[in-house]
Amino acid sequence: MNPWHNILSLSCIAVSLFYIFGTSLHVAAVSHTNDCRNATLYNCAPEASCVNDTGTFNCSCNDGYTGDGFNCTDIDECSNAALSNCAPEASCLNVAGTFNCSCKAGYIGNGFNCTDLNECTNSLHNCSQYATCHNFVPGFNCTCREGFTGDGVNCADIDECSNAALSNCAPEASCMNVAGTFNCSCKAGYIGNGFNCTDLNECTNSLHNCSQYATCHNFVPGFNCTCREGFTGDGVNCADIDECSNAALSNCAPEASCMNVAGTFNCSCKAGYIGNGFNCTG
Repeated sequence: MNPWHNILSLSCIAVSLFYIFGTSLHVAAVSHTNDCRNATLYNCAPEASCVNDTGTFNCSCNDGYTGDGFNCTDIDECSNAALSNCAPEASCLNVAGTFNCSCKAGYIGNGFNCTDLNECTNSLHNCSQYATCHNFVPGFNCTCREGFTGDGVNCADIDECSNAALSNCAPEASCMNVAGTFNCSCKAGYIGNGFNCTDLNECTNSLHNCSQYATCHNFVPGFNCTCREGFTGDGVNCADIDECSNAALSNCAPEASCMNVAGTFNCSCKAGYIGNGFNCTG
């Protein structure tokens, strides 16, 4: 056997063993504990994240914070327009580590996009039932309708009838106040729309209650009834006067007979006499 072959073989074994043990020692040297899993081995700020690295660890502040990882302070995004993107119609509220956007009163949306909220059409107003709601951008207002007074939230009826300057009823009309307005109606004896009233002639329009034996007299306003000659009563009720029963009311001749008829009387000469009843000759 070649002695150099044995020497070379032994050398190779030695080198191999050195390489193997050398490598094993190197691995043991870099082996380490995961420091981020052991809170006693790192001191990152509560607002930071721990990142394990070869043989050590790193601390980095979370989003929304600034610092070296061991001390982190909140970033106020609301104080820097470049850091917040709230809508112009929204309010920005800084909170720990972030911020919130909320649409202002009179707007609706997610805070990043806000549109006008129409309180009037969405029944979100507090206007009186007697008021009109007007939408604005933003907000709304209330105005009392004609015939009412108030701030729009509370509206009270105006009594136009108690103020001649507010009502224009005719002098011959009566004013009646109703919610939000007033009504004019012509008084008895007049006809019209309440703003213009003319005399109503009850006599020619058969709107009277005079007796058939009475005469109707028109007045402004109204009418009256008077019993015709030969009748007596109040005009509404007229009774025939029996002139024949009262010598003072009839003037028949002594030689005549008196006959009462409705509203008058007749005189006729008795048998054996001739004449008109008022004068009789034999």
